[in-house]
Amino acid sequence: MYLLETARGLGLGRQMLETCLAVARQLGYRECYLETLAQMDRARDLYERFGFLPLEAPMGDTGHFGCNRWYALSL
Repeated sequence: MYLLETARGLGLGRQMLETCLAVARQLGYRECYLETLAQMDRARDLYERFGFLPLEAPMGDTGHFGCNRWYALSL
């Protein structure tokens, strides 16, 4: 998740994540998976507040070779 510096701290990331997860549930998805970077502390904190659990390794081959942290959430 990337926001312009001027948009950070306004709750926009939380709102965006809430919307994405609500739509995923409405569409019948049962799990949400994301990849991020270790240095993105604020984003990782947000994901964990939403209940995402860290994974030991990526789920499949998404092509995001630079990501080194993986999370999943049961919907």
